[in-house]
Amino acid sequence: MIPNDLLASYTELKQSDVLDAVEMAVLKVLTKAFEMPFSVTYTQEQGLTMTGLPMYGDPVEISHDKIGRKLKRHVLYTIENELQKRQTVYEAERLRQLQGKVLKGYVSRIDHDGSVLVEMELNSQFQRYILLGSCPRKYQPPHERDKYEIGKEYNWYVTSVLPVANHRQFKVRIRLSRINKELPEILLRQRSGIERIICHSRIPGGPSEIIAAQKIPKDIINSVGKETGDIYRVRIVQ
Repeated sequence: MIPNDLLASYTELKQSDVLDAVEMAVLKVLTKAFEMPFSVTYTQEQGLTMTGLPMYGDPVEISHDKIGRKLKRHVLYTIENELQKRQTVYEAERLRQLQGKVLKGYVSRIDHDGSVLVEMELNSQFQRYILLGSCPRKYQPPHERDKYEIGKEYNWYVTSVLPVANHRQFKVRIRLSRINKELPEILLRQRSGIERIICHSRIPGGPSEIIAAQKIPKDIINSVGKETGDIYRVRIVQ
């Protein structure tokens, strides 16, 4: 009743999570269809065991041939929906390490509301991932709004990584920003190699106060300032 290729598409999930997802999905559909509680167990060896628990009388085992074609399609749809939800939660947990980091990404689309969709490449343990993030208009510096170019690369600060549902589809939402004070702070650290750099205050596109443990090379300050459009006032604090 459950195609093997369906379950094979979710190999990153633990086997226990896959089995639990199947049982929950089938339980939900049968309980509603037969209007009575059900007990459902699923193993890869024996397949599905479905037992109805009527209010009166003995439990009734439901065989596969008692489930019509339409109901089977609904069962499969609900199983895949549950597996997608768990896969999305798993991916969000795995990618949560990106929160608070700066990633390079290309502008792939600009939505009608001004949100910028960004394509980012992540390499991890011989695997290459293409991630999609979104930078809402309110997280864009005023001097950059309406000026982003399709295909151009920018640095983006990752504010959050969350699993979200959209029209019964599940996906990981990576929220990006270009206004956080952490953006120039991290870029200055990366390019100078100086760990003790803090952006004390920032007005995107205007003056920003940088506190550092030692002098930052002027060319590095200028390169970051040119990218963000900020004017940096650097204060050395030993």
